[in-house]
Amino acid sequence: MYLGIMINFKMIIIKYLIIVTSLFLAISFSSCKNSDHVSAPNDGRASNQMNDAASAFISFFNADFQNSITLEKYSVQGVSPNDKAKLIGAFYDEQKKTLPNQGRINVNGTDYYQHPQMGIIYSGPSTVPCFGQTNVIKYYNSADSLIFTQTLNVPEEVVISSNWSEFNAQSTITFNADPTNSKGLICVFKFSSNNPYNKDFSTHPDVTNMAHIENDNGSFAITTSLIEKIPDGAIVEILIVRGNYAPINLSNNSFGIIAFSNCTTDARLAL
Repeated sequence: MYLGIMINFKMIIIKYLIIVTSLFLAISFSSCKNSDHVSAPNDGRASNQMNDAASAFISFFNADFQNSITLEKYSVQGVSPNDKAKLIGAFYDEQKKTLPNQGRINVNGTDYYQHPQMGIIYSGPSTVPCFGQTNVIKYYNSADSLIFTQTLNVPEEVVISSNWSEFNAQSTITFNADPTNSKGLICVFKFSSNNPYNKDFSTHPDVTNMAHIENDNGSFAITTSLIEKIPDGAIVEILIVRGNYAPINLSNNSFGIIAFSNCTTDARLAL
């Protein structure tokens, strides 16, 4: 069961951010290394035009790392945060099959070991404190030699505070602010014809619109581009993602380290 969850970062981006465009796939990984660029503060309004920080964020998800270490948290609107994530990590061969006996991962002084059969590292749900703090991540190989140490500043766990039944292009979505977050947030508005509450729109094509929120000030005004092509009266799934990441490139190996929180709500579009 866990193997299907952990296969790699690309599954995360496909399932939760649904970003499958040639623009982001074409961005070189070098931009990810220079992702500390911070755009000038704006009025909190979302934009579908990706800036450098957003492009780096997306290209990191699409980068082809040999191994992955993820601290992740999924929640829904109305659930109080606990600032703890689930740790999942995997080591792969050239055929993308998991490798056993690859050592341990240490996060803030706590060790996490591979599952003896699955060949993965899994902490269990919401057990690793990491949000709103600087984290120290270490990897030790099977000989218990320290291979690398990486510090990662992880922003606060994102929590959507808007409690809508309906919304429109004049609505403002609110969430807990984190002024120390230089990466901004990714927001996705998704219409699915398979949603049982959208049975009146069963023949309408699915729609996914995305925006990067540059200024993490706790709110942004919805733009028409975020609801473009979504039918009036449909139930829309809204996702907000906040996180940070770091690439580790060794002489004969690579690791993608990412920590993020994802909060979801849904509401009816009423134009």
